[in-house]
Amino acid sequence: MAAGHKQQELVQKLQEEIKTLNQSLQEKSADLEKKSADLEKKSADLEKKSADLEKKSAELEQLRKENEALVSAKSAQLRSQPQSLRGCCAPAPEPPGSAGLRSQEACR
Repeated sequence: MAAGHKQQELVQKLQEEIKTLNQSLQEKSADLEKKSADLEKKSADLEKKSADLEKKSAELEQLRKENEALVSAKSAQLRSQPQSLRGCCAPAPEPPGSAGLRSQEACR
């Protein structure tokens, strides 16, 4: 009878341990499901941000091209103007007796 009682205690102890392990497994499974859902949300957020960055990159490239065209047009316009109208070396009023030295220095 003592052997049967001991065996019954062992069975009960094993059943409690199995119950505890199952509960722990369920908790960990629920935690993993939550983490998986969080990762999916973060992945979707990153995809959206990536698409936004690609759009902004395309906009920046378009602005760069427009800026390049404006600079090119302005450069061509400046090259077609006579030297005296370009601004850099436009004759400035010289004090009497300076013999135009200031204008020559500005153009160097």
